[in-house]
Amino acid sequence: MKYKSCPRENKRAYVIIYLLEKNLRDLIVGKMQDKSRNSGSVGWVTYIPRDIIKKCEKRANEERKSYQSLGSEQLIDYGDFKDLGTICVENRDVFDKVFNDVDIIVLKLKELEMIRNTIAHNRSINRRELRRLELFYEDIKNCIKRR
Repeated sequence: MKYKSCPRENKRAYVIIYLLEKNLRDLIVGKMQDKSRNSGSVGWVTYIPRDIIKKCEKRANEERKSYQSLGSEQLIDYGDFKDLGTICVENRDVFDKVFNDVDIIVLKLKELEMIRNTIAHNRSINRRELRRLELFYEDIKNCIKRR
């Protein structure tokens, strides 16, 4: 069997998607921990919508039942772009200060979700979509860096 090499665009896109998701998750957890400390609440998960917690718990439990040692200790790692956007919208008091306009970030994440899924399912992307990913990543990264 002959294998084709991975397209250069997909290699670059994978790295960007990985960094974007990891940095967004870290930012969200950090900001929610700050919010929890400042308000004296039980914990940062208090500020995550219940339906997202349930979805993430279900995904985590399915992985942990596997015979393989898969999984993450962080519940947020089981959320997708839509979930991350929803968390930001539901905590607008925090994330409007980070992003200036949460709604724009949510729209960018929605657009990027299709590219992310293409990469995650090993389908090729073209240069135009890679460029869109790079631009949106830079926009979001610049917002995160300022904080």
